[in-house]
Amino acid sequence: MRWISPTLIAAALAAACGSPRAVQSGAISGGTSDGGVGNFQRVFVILMENQSAAAIYQGTTDPYLTGTLMKQYGYATAYQSVVHPSEPNYVWLEAGSNDCGDVTFTTDNDPSGGNSTATTEHLSTLLDHAGKSWREYAEDMPPGACPLGDSGEFAVRHVPYVFFQDVAGDPPSATSAPCLAHVYPFGQLAQDLASGTLPDYAFITPNVIDDMHDGTVADGDGWLSGNSTVQQVVSYVTDPANRALLLILWDECDSCGNAVGAGSAQPAFVVTAPSFLTGSHANATVLSHSSVVRSMQEIFGLTPAQKDATTGKPYGWLRHAGDSGTNDLSSFFAAGDFP
Repeated sequence: MRWISPTLIAAALAAACGSPRAVQSGAISGGTSDGGVGNFQRVFVILMENQSAAAIYQGTTDPYLTGTLMKQYGYATAYQSVVHPSEPNYVWLEAGSNDCGDVTFTTDNDPSGGNSTATTEHLSTLLDHAGKSWREYAEDMPPGACPLGDSGEFAVRHVPYVFFQDVAGDPPSATSAPCLAHVYPFGQLAQDLASGTLPDYAFITPNVIDDMHDGTVADGDGWLSGNSTVQQVVSYVTDPANRALLLILWDECDSCGNAVGAGSAQPAFVVTAPSFLTGSHANATVLSHSSVVRSMQEIFGLTPAQKDATTGKPYGWLRHAGDSGTNDLSSFFAAGDFP
């Protein structure tokens, strides 16, 4: 299939939608529609698969995770599972729940008219409203089309955006313009790093070997340490001048069976300039995917304290991101350095 230039796709999308705001890449100004400015200006998320905190933190086959990241950056010791299987977790990290009102995601089924949601209350849409750029980078995803099924070691259930109809269409379509403008093969990330056209929010999906789902812990550890693009991201976020953050998360605790909540801890790493972090690397604050969604809303100025420039109304917390018991990621950071 013919490769399509991201620049041409963005321009075509802006023209087709009659939008005055083309898809943006590059440095952001920071802040919100009412003038607030957050400390962090760019976030990367790498989502790994199906490991418990014990398997990663006490492992002997993951020297990069245990010997480098755990020693230099922050990691959570009480990050709780919220749902099974994989797909509902990916949707949760985008929408603050797997229950989107019209659809509750409970399977790993491919996107379809019946397995997608019409809600516009999800993170990427709020980012669009705020003029923030976002991209998905999926390893081994076939180029040139919005993905609607698996291909080799690429798993479509690990790309959350294709389950939202305002991105992928109703029903989801391989030619959906918003999807083509935002969902890319992993190789695009290296190009964006080289050209200085990084999005404000980057969601990175490894293939099913490198994310530890079908591969081993050693496979995933080797990919994180040995993939040159991933290491460029690490170098980028650990430069204080970039005010950037990398979250390395696991979708669920597979070895915890059907248990969710307390007692089902899974790994989570917070990688950024060490000077931004508190002195202790281990963080015992109770966290979950809802904590990540809440933190993204805070970083990008999408909280009820700010107004949505598109609707003129204050933003709302995305579902469980607004629960009274949902902690954000501020406990990892020195005073005044979050968000």
